[in-house]
Amino acid sequence: MDYYKILEVSQNASQEEISNQYKFLIQAWHPDKFQNPLYKEKGEEITKKLNEAYLVLKDPEKRAHYDQERSSWRATDEQQKGKKQSDPPPPPKPKQAPSVAKEESVNSKRISLPVLSFIAMICLLFYLYSQLRIDETETVVRDEDAFLEQPQSEPEISNSVMITQENLGIGLDTQGENEISTYVFEIKINLMDQAEMIQISSGEFTMGITPSQNNELMNFCGNQCTSNHFTPSEPSHKVFLSSFWIYKYEVTNNLYRTCVNDGVCNPPRDYRSETRQNYYNNATYGNYPVVFVTWYDANEYCKWAGGRLPSEAEWEKAARGETGFLFPWGNEYSTSRLANVGMMIGDTTEVGSYPDGKSPFGLMDMAGNVYEWVNDWYSDNYYNNSPYQNPEGPSNPQSDKNFRSIRGGNWFWSGVLATSAFHDWWESDASSNDVGFRCVVDD
Repeated sequence: MDYYKILEVSQNASQEEISNQYKFLIQAWHPDKFQNPLYKEKGEEITKKLNEAYLVLKDPEKRAHYDQERSSWRATDEQQKGKKQSDPPPPPKPKQAPSVAKEESVNSKRISLPVLSFIAMICLLFYLYSQLRIDETETVVRDEDAFLEQPQSEPEISNSVMITQENLGIGLDTQGENEISTYVFEIKINLMDQAEMIQISSGEFTMGITPSQNNELMNFCGNQCTSNHFTPSEPSHKVFLSSFWIYKYEVTNNLYRTCVNDGVCNPPRDYRSETRQNYYNNATYGNYPVVFVTWYDANEYCKWAGGRLPSEAEWEKAARGETGFLFPWGNEYSTSRLANVGMMIGDTTEVGSYPDGKSPFGLMDMAGNVYEWVNDWYSDNYYNNSPYQNPEGPSNPQSDKNFRSIRGGNWFWSGVLATSAFHDWWESDASSNDVGFRCVVDD
């Protein structure tokens, strides 16, 4: 498919032009705005094409690769057209003897009359049927061009649209040899901030850790952890969650700046990162996680984007899957190819830089890079009496410090603290260069 033609932009169009045109078209043809089932079906078809085109053209790397392929097949088409034009005309048909030609003419008349009568009858029946179909419906959309020419009213749609479905890779056990589980997940684009979201299906998962897992983590941690470091993550227990959508990546400087420019969000308290004096406003780090935001800042952004901060349970299921992995990628201890932890880099990295460390649902950086705010108040013993279905955390803070839970470890602390079950805390009104967030949107 010609993605530029689908989005009605030139090949030289800027990213902003592509984004604006996509928003306009997706709003105009979203199937939810149509009552007529024929229009709705055609709207779904057009929306699917628009989404497929935008998913490629919005990403500079994917767009460059597509442009190369597009140039190649366009050149091939031109060569084939030129070849057809240069083909020699077919040789003249040899003349037949008069007697043979006359006999064939008579035979063709004998055959053609009943055939033509049959074809005429079929055409008449088809015409009558089509007239009945037109009477049953308001109108029939005969082709995509005719449909696109019809004026449309301003749509009333949700804040996100379906993009595609992808297959996930296979999670590995401790030895990295046996297949554990596979997932199929769907991706959505949030129209408010253009963030990619992944659906986490409803169902049960294992939350927290067992005593044996606690011992295993302590062995990984060595003298960096105290004896009760992971005790608040006990006991292991089953939790049932309704389905939800969660951001595939941590919220970046670029995304957060959009909310600030809209006059809704407060700017970060500091524009620096650990080693970069100009971080937040530097285009070089636009796709890096935003830092120096408080829990209140993160919560405000998610509300502006049509969502909210995840609960601890939602975050943990998205990070470790349904089988209770210690880390997003499995049970093996983190290495440099899986996560940005333990001062290996000494600062944040671009989101999605560790694809081998993705979670079973395909989420990036659920371990390391930056700690992530979640919605829950922090408690040392909440797991002892948390509800089975959709737990939302303690109803009140554990202390006058107003501690909120943070998840996932960060670029500074040891990789063992990036275990998916570990929950740490931070003051709600505090910020740091190693704390960020991601959002969820209800299904």
